[in-house]
Amino acid sequence: MRLRTKIAIWAVVLAAPFILGYAWWRYEFPYGYSHCCDLGLYGALRDYAMMHNGDFPKGETTPEASLSLLYREKVGGYSLAYPDLLRGRTVPESVVKEILERGELLTPDTCGWHYVEGLRIDDDPRLALFWDKIGLNHNGGRLAEPGHTVLLLRGMMHKFVPEAEWDAFMEEQAKLLAERKTAIHHDAKVKIDNTEVNVQVRVVGDYIYGSTWDLRNPIATTKIQETGIQRLPVISIEEIKNAKVVVEQDKERVRFVMKDREIIYNKSGFHVE
Repeated sequence: MRLRTKIAIWAVVLAAPFILGYAWWRYEFPYGYSHCCDLGLYGALRDYAMMHNGDFPKGETTPEASLSLLYREKVGGYSLAYPDLLRGRTVPESVVKEILERGELLTPDTCGWHYVEGLRIDDDPRLALFWDKIGLNHNGGRLAEPGHTVLLLRGMMHKFVPEAEWDAFMEEQAKLLAERKTAIHHDAKVKIDNTEVNVQVRVVGDYIYGSTWDLRNPIATTKIQETGIQRLPVISIEEIKNAKVVVEQDKERVRFVMKDREIIYNKSGFHVE
């Protein structure tokens, strides 16, 4: 065998692992490796809402444009979110950086996140706030099972929805969005230790949640629970619907008064008495 042929054969043998490794990497990370953290994006959205009376970014021509308002919102001279986060897991950072630094906003083609515009931080915690459009994992790789990891309003809570269940999930989300206008909730503001606190009591499914912005805890149920959280007080829908809100600033508390009992919020949290 000629020397050239031997060299060519050995070159192929030595290069094979690298070729196979590169092919695997390209398959596993179709848009390249990334670390666009959805928890980081939720944190930026939460901070924005806290600065805008509970409203998440809204009002631009597309949801993606509204989401990129996080870049314009600054705290201490720093943006709430930078191009490497706002791009999502599919768009090159350089493309997004150029757009934002020109003072423009992102479009559906230049943002890899699907953002649900128009929500508030005190909305139904079962509502989805955003998810990756393509369906990739935390580092931009393929998921073990096709689907999407959704971030819910329930304070940094992930929910993986398989592709086979996606249509049902979207139907449920549409129903929850439609119910926003008729949802039973009571809101108040009270100063505690010289800090204004937004307080809400809301019916969510079979539970009654007490929340201060995005920190939610179940404090009662609307019917006796056979499964799930046990031993919570049972308050009827009619009772909670007709509750009166009484702010007692001198005692630094809010009372949600019903016929025979009340829900009280003070610096120690929510209590049913």
